[in-house]
Amino acid sequence: MGRLHTVRRLEDPVRGLVVQKRVADASREDLRLRLVHEARALSRCAGRPTPRLLAFHPDGSLVMEHVAGAEPVRWLGHGRARARDAWQLVTAVADAVGRLHDHGIVHRDLKPAHVRVEAGGAVRLLDLGVCAPLGAAHALGPAWEDLAAGTVAYAPPELRGCPDRATAATVDVYALGVLALEIATGERLPEVDGGAAWRGEWVRWRFVEQGFPAACAAVVQAATADDPRSRPATAAAWRRLWWEAGRARFRA
Repeated sequence: MGRLHTVRRLEDPVRGLVVQKRVADASREDLRLRLVHEARALSRCAGRPTPRLLAFHPDGSLVMEHVAGAEPVRWLGHGRARARDAWQLVTAVADAVGRLHDHGIVHRDLKPAHVRVEAGGAVRLLDLGVCAPLGAAHALGPAWEDLAAGTVAYAPPELRGCPDRATAATVDVYALGVLALEIATGERLPEVDGGAAWRGEWVRWRFVEQGFPAACAAVVQAATADDPRSRPATAAAWRRLWWEAGRARFRA
């Protein structure tokens, strides 16, 4: 998604924090409403696992904590990371998404640019501009039914087809699968559709090549099923499967 607000990073001498301020175009009521929507979600999360909301002004400006850190693959370092490190990082990302779901929120635009790994390894989720209440009939209200959501490489078919009604946790589970593949192997799902069997074998080979058990590949395949009914129902459920798939090799 393109930049929709003016974003500035500022020093807050009172709190002793670096903050991020977003300001909506005063002529765009839809952008102001999007900031209202994001402010409500940040307030509900209270900084776990999102940035802390520090202030919101009805004229269309939002101030939040600035989260320092790196995108997942960069945090792992250059070259091929050890499989154990990548497995643990994917587990931490799944934990963060599970906490977001515990707050009753579906992110709907999970991708590396919206995930930050802090120096100590804590994972924070950014940019809740198109998030939705979990299971809501309308994500952003009936007037916003045509609003785009998600990023194509990480978005499941239902989010691309009818974004306003794609509010199940399985939307984020799909993105988790793509993120896991990218963190573990440096690859994304292939754009060419060679069929489910071909894609499954491609994913399995990529994981095994990087030192992962084939069971990890199977968990990613389950997350990225085109039919949301075939995916694990929640991020927490997917995290348990991922943990069990790698536990014997990586916890020894």
